[in-house]
Order: sequence, then structure tokens, then C-alpha cells
Amino acid sequence: MSDPPVSVIICVHDGEQFLAATIDSVLAQTWTSFELIIVDDGSTDGSAALVRSYRDARLRLIAQRNQGAAAALATGIRESRGDYISFLDQDDLWREDKLSAHLSRHQERPGVDLTFSWFQVINETGRRMGACSRRYRGPIDFAQLLEDFVIAGSSNVVARRAAIEKAGGVDTAIARLYDLDLFLRIALLAPRNIEAIPVDLMLYRRHAGQITRKLESLQREWEMVVEKMRDLAPAAVAVTEPSARSNNNRYWARLAYESGDYRSGLQFLRAGFANAPGYCAKDPRNWITAAACLCGLLLPRRLHYALERLAGLNLRS
Repeated sequence: MSDPPVSVIICVHDGEQFLAATIDSVLAQTWTSFELIIVDDGSTDGSAALVRSYRDARLRLIAQRNQGAAAALATGIRESRGDYISFLDQDDLWREDKLSAHLSRHQERPGVDLTFSWFQVINETGRRMGACSRRYRGPIDFAQLLEDFVIAGSSNVVARRAAIEKAGGVDTAIARLYDLDLFLRIALLAPRNIEAIPVDLMLYRRHAGQITRKLESLQREWEMVVEKMRDLAPAAVAVTEPSARSNNNRYWARLAYESGDYRSGLQFLRAGFANAPGYCAKDPRNWITAAACLCGLLLPRRLHYALERLAGLNLRS
């Protein structure tokens, strides 16, 4: 196979439960000229055997001892051949026109280094939970991205290889928020070189086993990323950090709410208000999350869950 224009990288660790659906969503793309690199990061389940069962020349399996998701992604990028790199988690799904939409945008906009799409959230069974990514439109710069990480993941991203390399690649010392760190460094390469594609092209799966549910580790790593950005862009961080902290506290609150820890959710929101009172008060997402946490604390469970369903949230199996 000649060098394809885009390399899709899936990093896998014990991901057999959802992996087949994820791979199938890549192989069903209308843009067919790609390589699919699956890095098996020391899985102990049947993930590797599942990958080997596919008979598609575009798919390549790379096995390594368990080193973590950041190291696995670095391996995938190093072994890839495409001018564009597309990231996909082992449990997420793509719409069939995902790659086509991103690559068309890159070809139209040579000054854009990274594109990201909107997405919907699904649960373990594939049912939509009623949540979605922020409906951000247009380009975004470093300060805006630090303030509110509207990309919200990596499975909805396609980036130019040259930009990834120029930004310094994946920092394997950051085990969970390596995508935030990398995308912020790409944003520093040029003004407003990251752009949204305002269409839901990805389904983000929420389930109990995700590393993004480990709040204490996430908080420590977020502090690592902010400290790193202070060294790279001190003026921008100084202005943006209070509102960035406020937004991240709301995100922690949302994760706490979904795990049933409503008191912690309110504590996170209180911290977010202390970081940037005016900014926090103007964002309706904070009030919605606060109301949800209060309902969880004060209302009978059946009434609380009924209100969730009425609001379009399907958080319960």
C-alpha cells in the first residue's frame, strides 16, 4: 500500500468490549485512502486476537508492553505514514463521513493545523445520553482553548503531522491529559490555527472504566499542563487562568454528578465560582450543573431521575 494521506491511530488496552464497533466505524468511512494503526498497549484480554481477525490491508497491529495511552499514541504516530493524523479512542465511534469532512476542510484551509468536530455522548450500550459537545463554531486560539477546552477529547480530531512534530509531539509524562497538552502546543504555532467543524461526526462513549473518571489524577495532570503552559505562554496564561480554572471545576462537577457524588459536584462549582465569580455566574452550564446536583441531594430518587429524563439526559441504564 502506498503512503496514504491520513493515518488513523487507535491505542488499545484491554478494550475488547467495544473495539470491534470502533474498528468497524473506521473501515466504513467514505474516505477510503487511510491506514489504520492499532497499538496494543499490553492488553491481557482478547483485543489483539480481535484485531488479527480482520482481513483489511489498511489495518496494522503494533504490540508493545504496557506503557500507558500517551506512550502508545507516540508509538502510533512514529510508525504512521500519513500527512494527517486522526486520533480515535478504543471505545468511541465515527460517522461514516468523518474523515471526508476533516480532510476536505484541511485541503480548503491550508493554514489550519488541527480540525475538530462536534459529538454526541453515548453510554455502554450505545444509547445516546442526551449530552453533547459544546457547539463551538469557527477558529479558536490558544487562550480560548485553555479557557474552555471545547475540543473535549481526541477522537474528534484530525491534525497535520507537520504541526504535531513542530509542537514537539506527545508528552509521555502526561498520562491522561496528553491530548490537551498537545493541542495547546499546536495552538501556539500560529494564530487561530485550530478550527471547528460544526457537525456531529463522532460518538463519545461514557462508561465506568474510563481513565477520565479518575478525578484526582485528572486534577493533578491539569495542574501539570497549566504549569507547562505558563513557561510557554506566560502572558496568555496569566490572563486566562482564572476562567480556565472555573471551567475545569465545572467539568469536575459534571463527572462527580454522573458518578452520584452530588456534594462533591457542588464543592467543585463553589471552587469554580471563587476562581472567577463574574465569569462563572454568566455561564448557564454552571447553573444547570448546580441545579442537577441539588436535585440529586434533595429530591427522592425517582423524582430526580424523572427530571433527568425530562431534561433529555439518559444517564441511567
